[in-house]
Amino acid sequence: MKSTQAHCPICPICLGALPAEPNAAGKQAKYLPFCSSRCKTIDLGNWLGERYAVPGGRVIDADDSADQDGGKDPRSGGDLGR
Repeated sequence: MKSTQAHCPICPICLGALPAEPNAAGKQAKYLPFCSSRCKTIDLGNWLGERYAVPGGRVIDADDSADQDGGKDPRSGGDLGR
């Protein structure tokens, strides 16, 4: 059975309700899915500060792979100068 209440989207940062319709200045469309420039900037800072992570396997850095294969460049099979 479906709810008779309308779904009201919320900002994922401040959890404030987003307006159902964009205002005359188009504010909602400009910052979606956030309510404001502030919340959008906070979210960007969270990504850049590595507070969010995409699930997946361990990523091996180039330095790690060079140590594991005896100093060979895995892309060319050549020596890395070590």
